[in-house]
Amino acid sequence: MDSSDREQPTFLSISASSIGFILVAFLTALAGNALSRSSFSLQTIPYNDLVLITAYVVLLSPYYISRQALLERKLPNRKLDNYAVTVGFQVPVVLFFLLTFVAFLVLPRYYAPPTLFAWGRWQDVVILIFIGLAPFILLLQTSIHDLKQRDSYRAIRFAEKVLLPAVATGVVPFSLGWSISGNPISLMGIVVGALYVCILVVVPRLLRVQPFWATLGLFMLTLVMFVVSRMPVLSVIVYGTIITLAMGVSEVSKRVPQAAQQDRSFPKDQGLDYYLAGANWASIIFPLALSLVPLFIDELPAWPVLMLIAIQSLTWLLIDDKHKVTRLAAILGLVFGYGLPILIILIRMFSVPITILQTDSIGLALAPFGVMLAIGTFLTNIYGLGPEIRAFFDEATQYETYLTKRNCYYLFVASLVAYITLVALVAQIFGPVAKIKATESIIFATVLLFIVGGSFIATQLRGRPTKNPKQTTVNGGTRGTNHGKSDFGLVLKTSRPITATVAGLAAFLILRSNNTYSLWWSLIHSIPFVLVTMAGFIVNDVYDYEKDSRANVERPIAMGQLDRIRALYYALAIAAVAIGLSLFTPSYLGRAALLTTLVAVLLYSPLSRHVPIIKGAITAGLCLAPVIYASYLTTLQVPLFVYSSIAIFILGRELLLDTKDVERDLASGIKTIVAYLGTNLSRFVAWLLMFLGSVYFLLNLTSQYAIAVASLGLCCLGIAFALDRQNQVKDGGITIISMILFLFAIPLIL
Repeated sequence: MDSSDREQPTFLSISASSIGFILVAFLTALAGNALSRSSFSLQTIPYNDLVLITAYVVLLSPYYISRQALLERKLPNRKLDNYAVTVGFQVPVVLFFLLTFVAFLVLPRYYAPPTLFAWGRWQDVVILIFIGLAPFILLLQTSIHDLKQRDSYRAIRFAEKVLLPAVATGVVPFSLGWSISGNPISLMGIVVGALYVCILVVVPRLLRVQPFWATLGLFMLTLVMFVVSRMPVLSVIVYGTIITLAMGVSEVSKRVPQAAQQDRSFPKDQGLDYYLAGANWASIIFPLALSLVPLFIDELPAWPVLMLIAIQSLTWLLIDDKHKVTRLAAILGLVFGYGLPILIILIRMFSVPITILQTDSIGLALAPFGVMLAIGTFLTNIYGLGPEIRAFFDEATQYETYLTKRNCYYLFVASLVAYITLVALVAQIFGPVAKIKATESIIFATVLLFIVGGSFIATQLRGRPTKNPKQTTVNGGTRGTNHGKSDFGLVLKTSRPITATVAGLAAFLILRSNNTYSLWWSLIHSIPFVLVTMAGFIVNDVYDYEKDSRANVERPIAMGQLDRIRALYYALAIAAVAIGLSLFTPSYLGRAALLTTLVAVLLYSPLSRHVPIIKGAITAGLCLAPVIYASYLTTLQVPLFVYSSIAIFILGRELLLDTKDVERDLASGIKTIVAYLGTNLSRFVAWLLMFLGSVYFLLNLTSQYAIAVASLGLCCLGIAFALDRQNQVKDGGITIISMILFLFAIPLIL
């Protein structure tokens, strides 16, 4: 045995490593207490409840210390040696008895008078705590039993090492917090929660089934019984399990970099691939499940949870697989994991509006979803993805399936479709408030489906070879040309519809802020800006053909797959459709703004080539055009700080993108600002401008809704900065999400 194997972690280091679990247990208990009350704040929560929650979590700490010493050790021999017995069993047991003795001295001081607690006597409180400790004692006993066996690796497999302790850490403390809220019916919650976890520990061993499938099956059975019967005692299991699974994403993500280091505390068949696939799967499924909780609780708003889920899901989706094994990815997972219970507590503490919408038009919300589903089916047939999708569903139960990004896209799209369908069905069972929140959830999921589906289409277009390409030579290399059937896909890729839609979204949101215009009217009058932007992208690629082909840029025109003349015809056709739609615009100033934007878009490329130093300023001006256009159509006065904030933010973002293209620009004789400032200084100035624009926008807001949305945008920008520092996301992709969130804040102040 080498020296590294002989190194043993100290008791202090083991205790420090277990603090995360202890904090999670405390937060979930507090979240359970918050959800069980009609009103919650740190001022109104009984002091005795905090004492009881704290005492319970402190008594749990020996279990987590023992678990850390027994199951997280990096030694090849999993047997119970003297060190494991001492640090993993004897010391925690002594610590537990010491803490129990202190608890017996302290608790009577708070629970002696019967009026201070729902049950009254402190002896009843001791029974309550003991019931909450029973599942963890059972878990510790099974771990020690497994370590004594010949096949001791069972103790460190995912189900026994991660899943069951995580479920216990979420459900049981949540149940205890729920039970002590003062409602006599709620007192049964801790019994049901403890019994639920004990069943999950014992039954799979007796029936020889996988704990994961046993957990999933028992939870689905409980969920169906709860939806049908609405028994309050079952809500503890439903809410606690869903919150646990959503927080479990951080736990699985945290173990990805550990498994990448070939940590010996992982079984050989559950290494990096197993945990990376699990993190991919969990980051898609579990957060969506969490958003069902607000549908069951009228007092819990859905929209803050939905926004946090969107940021979490898209952040993990945008991180490259090779960077998911870094420490930063693990830290982001922990932040989102702790963020869920903290968010629930904050929502209940402050007067957050229950809903943003005032209508429960589920049918109206389903209309864009149906259109998107039809378009997706059409594109699936065009690209012949049917066999791939069938193969995905055939292998959906194998973890290797989720190691590829394409299959993760399939899972995300399928999950969103199933989620929207489930929300629409569940909303029919519950009251009017649940219907409004269901409408918000469907809109949220439809937008997320659009982003994910668009990203997937872009990936398909980038990675799929063209059919029967004719070969031509460009700069000594072989580049493909393609005509006929695939022109649609090539034009779609060249026109960058996802980025173009952001311009249309800016106009749409401002148009919708005027209550006199319908949803469809606003949508129709936003489409011209999307088309103008798409035409501009095509013209820009035609103009940059030589520069892009010399730099081997993988775009259809630069690669010779789409003929430049044909591309110009397509751009003119798209522009003609935009002009035609603009004729229906009721304001001549709106038509003038649209036509001016079209001319500016067409002149963008030559101006950027001959005067590259003003490229960022031109882009900033073009990004203001949709806001000006919508303000003319609605006669709304958009505050000046909105224009200033957008311009500052876009100047910074364009400067950041220029730092990534500086070598290609210099090779073509184009000197942008980066060429004068240098790459490092330019990156600093770029991020400084984006943060200045965001903070300036946030400080000028007065609506609490707008402040909440803009704050999420600022958080996204912080995530983008952290990822950019690690070079984990190309082209500042998450900054687009930040921009979209800022756009959603604009109509809230008009």
